[in-house]
Amino acid sequence: MPSPRPADFFRHCLPALLLLGLAALTAIAAAPARAADAIPADAAIAKDFGPDSATLTHDYHSLRGPGDFVMLQGFNNYRAYQLYENALKAIVVDGVACLEIERFLLLSDDPGSSGRVFNRCVAQDAGGTLWVLRENDATFGAHGARLLLPATPRAGEALLREEDHTLTVVDTDASVTLRNEAAFHHCLRIDENVDGQDMSTYYAPGTGMVYILDSHDNTFELKAHKRR
Repeated sequence: MPSPRPADFFRHCLPALLLLGLAALTAIAAAPARAADAIPADAAIAKDFGPDSATLTHDYHSLRGPGDFVMLQGFNNYRAYQLYENALKAIVVDGVACLEIERFLLLSDDPGSSGRVFNRCVAQDAGGTLWVLRENDATFGAHGARLLLPATPRAGEALLREEDHTLTVVDTDASVTLRNEAAFHHCLRIDENVDGQDMSTYYAPGTGMVYILDSHDNTFELKAHKRR
């Protein structure tokens, strides 16, 4: 089966790729605010941001500070693409120090053809939980920050629950072996469904995002990583 054209790929697969490094908080870039009947996973969680909130020490997150990056190579229908996350710089949002992170797709054989999935500002609170204070053109601020990764994820925990978009912690002790035979154990697995499209993302402790699998056995797999 031929690889999808870039326009088709972004139209059909972009929503499922929003999971960051983790957990996407909007269905598409510049998405509207949550519907009134949405159940925010972060509704009752207190946030206490300290002076080092732009240094992300969460064990499952790929990036800690400026200069860090992760790159995953696509396979099967995604084989023409590479998925990047780059930590750009520390930035202040609503008085909170955040790490600015960009995720984008790159055509493997055409470095000039890329598309941004998101630009996100993330802060870590004093308890170790990661929050998104800004994503693309939407600013949530310190009080409205969106939950990204709990300090201690629990299997069965819902990170996002909306009519057409859910994020759920499925496993905290998963194992995965990549095509290059690199094996990762004790991984966090988060499943996402966006408009009926399913995708599972695996995060290895001490490394972060290592494997993405969709319901058609297309994958992105860790190829390069730099973490402070």
